[in-house]
Amino acid sequence: MLNKNALRALTDDLQLQELFLNILEGCMDFYQALDSKSGYTVDTNESGDVQLKMDVLSDGLFIKHLSANKNVGLIASEEQADVKKLNAKGKYGVCYDPVDGSSIVDANLSFGSVFGVYETDDFI
Repeated sequence: MLNKNALRALTDDLQLQELFLNILEGCMDFYQALDSKSGYTVDTNESGDVQLKMDVLSDGLFIKHLSANKNVGLIASEEQADVKKLNAKGKYGVCYDPVDGSSIVDANLSFGSVFGVYETDDFI
């Protein structure tokens, strides 16, 4: 399990540790809400895939948690048409797929979330 001791072993950057904890909190919130969010919406994402309710739910949760971190300058999600600019002084950009493999969930196959965290000073 990812905790503060494990984060210290990965990086000594306290801002990056805080960002990883924000991502973990979003994952835990999504896990707790997962049972009630199966089925499709009427919308499609930027890839042209029909969005599942869990795609929309997880994206909203990750936006909430990442937006709470003043060190995140922007986020880009597979579920969103545009990059969201959050904080002009943010040190990091986060790109993610909130539920990679969501279309195979009903078959009881593995799925997960994919994140890329990039240090930047010139996105915004």
